[in-house]
Amino acid sequence: MDLAPYYGWFVLIHVLAAFAFIAAHGISMGVFFALRRETDRAKLAVLVEHSGRSIGALYITFLILLAAGILAGIVGGWFTNGQLWLWAAIVVLVVIVGAMYGFMTTSYVTLRRALGVQSPQDIKKGLVAEPASDEELAILLASPRPTWGAIIGIAGLAVVIWLMEMKPF
Repeated sequence: MDLAPYYGWFVLIHVLAAFAFIAAHGISMGVFFALRRETDRAKLAVLVEHSGRSIGALYITFLILLAAGILAGIVGGWFTNGQLWLWAAIVVLVVIVGAMYGFMTTSYVTLRRALGVQSPQDIKKGLVAEPASDEELAILLASPRPTWGAIIGIAGLAVVIWLMEMKPF
């Protein structure tokens, strides 16, 4: 089946999914910055829950973005034309996903538990989240890990966009 006539559609879907992904991701990022200024445990718990509700949309839009990008790359011949920018973008994406998981997801899960908020995985496993002391919570909120995750995510996104637009090699 010749998918060449649909190349433009794949690119459009890829770009639209990227915008939707950034919008869904922006919720968690906004929550991250709000967490740094908040001290009330109840408000912190609400913020963490709010961020958690955006994760489903984040994963769905990421999968659409990835599928449409791969299809556009295949149909456009970008994987086999000797240029390496697409492969470099995929490597950068894998690094970003790994770093974001390590820095952000781990931090959010630890913070949820420190606030006594169970994650869906905790509920499935029957784990009870024990609230941390005020001192422990302050240390978690002051951790630079999420800041590094945000820096890596934003810089990585800039590199991926640069690779896609400039196609330097």
